[in-house]
Amino acid sequence: MSHQEEFIDKYKADFINSCKGTHLFPSVVAAQACLETGYGKHIFNNNMFGVKGYGKPNQYWKGAVSIGSTIEYVNDEKKDYKLAFRCYDTVLDSIMDHNRLINKSPIYELARQATTPEAQCNALQSSGYATAPTYAKILIWIINTYHLKKLDNGNA
Repeated sequence: MSHQEEFIDKYKADFINSCKGTHLFPSVVAAQACLETGYGKHIFNNNMFGVKGYGKPNQYWKGAVSIGSTIEYVNDEKKDYKLAFRCYDTVLDSIMDHNRLINKSPIYELARQATTPEAQCNALQSSGYATAPTYAKILIWIINTYHLKKLDNGNA
């Protein structure tokens, strides 16, 4: 089993269970975690999705932040930034907070309305979830390469 498959296998039940009762596809959440962490190589302060450190604390995030480096795209130009990122007690808290954010924020309404994982990836990108111009394309590649749609059927 590859490092990538081990990462997916380790968290697949969390991806599936965290999406129950939501409009999120576990395959998309898993692909986002794969991309954002380099398949688990870069999980800082249990933050699997690079969620920025602003907003009100909630049941999953107690308000702690740390400053970290990130790459953002502004007008298709790649730039390095130092930003505040949320710190979580557990990786599961990060997954749950990420899903809460997507499920509650009005800007992700189109992502919640998506009827396929591919449409959800495209909707996340178009609503500004990530600044990388190829974000959706990479998520879809990860979904297809690692057969993540099986997670959408609850296959852990």
